[in-house]
Amino acid sequence: MNSQEPRPLRALVVSGDRPMLRHISQFLSAFEYEVWQAEGKEGGQALCEAVEPEFVLLDASRTTTEQLDTCRALKGALPHRSPIIFWLSAPLAALEMTEVLEAGADDFLAKPLVYGEALARLRAGARLLEHRRRSRGQGRLDPETGVLSAAAFNRLLSSVSMSGSRRAGAACVVADVDAFGRFAKRAGRKPAEELLREIVRKFVEVATDAVPIGRCGENRFVFLLRQKSEPEAATFAEKLRQTVAAATFKCGGEPVHVTISCGVATAADEPGKTFERLETALRGAKASGRNFVARYGQFDDETRSWSTLAQPGKLLETTTARHIMTPCAFMLNADDTARQAKLLLENAHLAELPAVDGRGKLLGVVQAERLGHGLAPGPDEATLVADVLERNVATFDEATRFSTVMDFFSRDPRPVAVVLHQDQPVGILSRNSILALSRPLKSNTFNARMQPSIDSGYLVVPDLVPVGEA
Repeated sequence: MNSQEPRPLRALVVSGDRPMLRHISQFLSAFEYEVWQAEGKEGGQALCEAVEPEFVLLDASRTTTEQLDTCRALKGALPHRSPIIFWLSAPLAALEMTEVLEAGADDFLAKPLVYGEALARLRAGARLLEHRRRSRGQGRLDPETGVLSAAAFNRLLSSVSMSGSRRAGAACVVADVDAFGRFAKRAGRKPAEELLREIVRKFVEVATDAVPIGRCGENRFVFLLRQKSEPEAATFAEKLRQTVAAATFKCGGEPVHVTISCGVATAADEPGKTFERLETALRGAKASGRNFVARYGQFDDETRSWSTLAQPGKLLETTTARHIMTPCAFMLNADDTARQAKLLLENAHLAELPAVDGRGKLLGVVQAERLGHGLAPGPDEATLVADVLERNVATFDEATRFSTVMDFFSRDPRPVAVVLHQDQPVGILSRNSILALSRPLKSNTFNARMQPSIDSGYLVVPDLVPVGEA
């Protein structure tokens, strides 16, 4: 049970040769490492503390005192989770290699870099890091907080199940410190670790000696309550949550407030099953807004209700055309010139606009693609909107159900339809805009494909990625 999500491994490249920095960074990035760069000792040490890389590639043209000091500083930046340090240099004499190893380097990479060798060494380094992690976990106590290690707690939980104590009642609580990473980002790793130790001291005050505590993730802890029912464990978890929430801690010399989320479950026959139950309960606590206690199975009725709601056709059955249309901010009149229409469509980044008569009744739609784009020849001054209208336009009342709209676009080739209110256009629907509703939004979904400009048109944010593209 680990609170950390999988992520790319981080590599810090330290070199006084800036072209070399860029070159190695391109190589590592091509193989999906998260790469950071520093030019010298101070910058390398600061970045090492800030980003906690798994690997450091230290470019050293010669074995100088300054470079050896840099290696020592990088090795000491993270005392509890030292990175694998690769010393990049020309082949070294035996005495030089000894000096480099004593300074903290773990391995050597010869220059010029052989890419296949580097990949193999990095992979071996990742295995060594995992070996170190497992070795630390095999000790009885967690070295940073003093509570039971994950392995020791698992042994204890196994013995409880095997002895039959579970039949007399045993439950577990998992507590996760909410958004713990923000403290390391603000104050640094060392103050954040001291904060975690303060929080654990609060845990110990509430748990006393009767409740063993184990660490099962960076900011996640588990408690074993022998001969206790799940409701009793939930009461304990609530007291734990309230105690932490009411306390004032220190991080980097500044007072901070901390909350925890807790999952509660009855112990199963096997530790693995117990942790699965705790993980499920904890997800419920996090989904409830954090700073909350949730029991295993507590939200099963909600899950079943959602499963019913999420069945095909159910989720959007109350949605109507009005809810999903693009409102018509502009209208064209039949006696407007086609050139005016072209300019309006281009400035507003629109593909089409409805045209109305003098009473506001729909006449048709003007489509940008029929008027030319950019510097392409456009309509002359004599051409009116009435001359370029697409009159074969589908329409929907604003109360039309979503399923009806979907059915229309699935069988009719026309790409757009106009939404009417009392026979007057109020919005437009398109096949692409409807399909886009189900596409996940990403950070670059609406990124402008143009250079930043002080022109007001740059502030218009159209749907820049049509469905089917990218």
